[in-house]
Amino acid sequence: RPKSHSVAPPSATRPARALTMSTMLTHARVAPITAVHRARGRAGTARRLSPTLASEEARGKIDVEVRKMPRRAALALSASASLATGAAAFGVSAASATGELTTPKFVNKLVDGGLGTWNRVVFHDIQVSIPGSGQRVPVATWCPGERDSPFSDGDGADDETPAAYYPHQISIAKIARVLLNTPETTPTWLDRQMPLRASAGVSFLVSAGSGAVAVPATAKGVAVLCHGYLGSRFDLLDLAEFLAQEGFVVIAPEFAESLADPATTPAYARPGKPPPANPSATRDEIVKAAVRAFVPNFYDGTSQVKVVIAGQSAGASTATSSPGDFAARVAIAGFRPPEVVDRDSSLARNPLLIVASAGDGVISLYPKEKSAFGPYEGIEIGVAKFFAANGGTKYGKYDLEQFASRIDEAKVFVTYELPGGSGNADTENTSSLPCHISFLSSRTNDAMVEVLSPLLPVARLLGVPVLDFDKYQLTKDSDAVNGALVPLIAKWLTQAVEV
Repeated sequence: RPKSHSVAPPSATRPARALTMSTMLTHARVAPITAVHRARGRAGTARRLSPTLASEEARGKIDVEVRKMPRRAALALSASASLATGAAAFGVSAASATGELTTPKFVNKLVDGGLGTWNRVVFHDIQVSIPGSGQRVPVATWCPGERDSPFSDGDGADDETPAAYYPHQISIAKIARVLLNTPETTPTWLDRQMPLRASAGVSFLVSAGSGAVAVPATAKGVAVLCHGYLGSRFDLLDLAEFLAQEGFVVIAPEFAESLADPATTPAYARPGKPPPANPSATRDEIVKAAVRAFVPNFYDGTSQVKVVIAGQSAGASTATSSPGDFAARVAIAGFRPPEVVDRDSSLARNPLLIVASAGDGVISLYPKEKSAFGPYEGIEIGVAKFFAANGGTKYGKYDLEQFASRIDEAKVFVTYELPGGSGNADTENTSSLPCHISFLSSRTNDAMVEVLSPLLPVARLLGVPVLDFDKYQLTKDSDAVNGALVPLIAKWLTQAVEV
């Protein structure tokens, strides 16, 4: 591992053979290992990086630990260990990452001042406490860059660093625990730090995070972003940076299903399994704690600060089911309203934007007879049922171009479909349309592909859902999808809070 804190050209630190291997294996917009050292110096002590697995001693340790695990988990982790060992033999560290150091052009154009009204964005990772449990939950926070930022001490200096890297981590142990039901003792030596490049114009606050902070009086409101199953607080990174640039304070809490923390345990019981003995906080508990940290009187109805909520996949369900009178809700690649919703409920009253794609192989737009999660009626039918059950509330169903000209409507259903499509998810070729994870930032997606692509054949062998990562490997369409969609979501949310 290079000791220098400067980023040397790959050819200066790695033999030609290793450079070829590295070029093939790494494509994510993540930080090289030397940049990790720089980020550590700016943001405090980083978590320990995973060791390489080339030595006999490491292999011996792996063999001992794998024997303690269920056969399916052992198979998955052994395959990953073998790949990591092979990479190390060619000079590619299992804990390092190289590749592009750019962020999506549409985000950089915005944060560089080409669009929007704010000069910069301040990022801070805070922690909020869950009442009654003592659990502290990470909450990624972006604030419009002003002197009265809630993270500033008011002197306008010495609080922030220039743009650096977000502290993103991918835990193979957590993925095994959630998907394969491995025990809490699942080894974590394959977990990887995958720092993600921040956009130009984003500064990092380096002081220790706390809980409650004040929202600037000039902010448009607070936007809560909810990640999905095995996601992270950085999944909707493009939307977060864009909204902050447009004047929102953006908060993205980490839920128990996050792939970043192997120690958290989802509160729900797996099929055929007893409830977990020591579950982590639920999504509702985490959302409430995060919102109260910024808007203490939001839930008693006396706050003048507008709060909006958005999410993708399981996070979309969080956005539609979270109690509270939100100024607007956005559900991307998922829609599951509460089981009981009446016309007086906040979900029925709040402005609602739903986004779905016929190319989604996880939560389909159309009815699907066979899927990784069984038969599914499709988002389209679920949306129609919801509005019909609420007195036949009118809503507009549009494609993206139509939505752009109807941005002022309060109930909107945006779909990605083929012209003249059959509406049959089992027979239609929708490979040209966004898949389930196309709506996430390319930075988090590419990091996941780098880590998980060697494991996809093993996952298929074990019948583990791959959540459309196999599709994204071929299309790499997140920048194109978000480049068109994110500005429209931001515009829709802005008009919702200004009403």
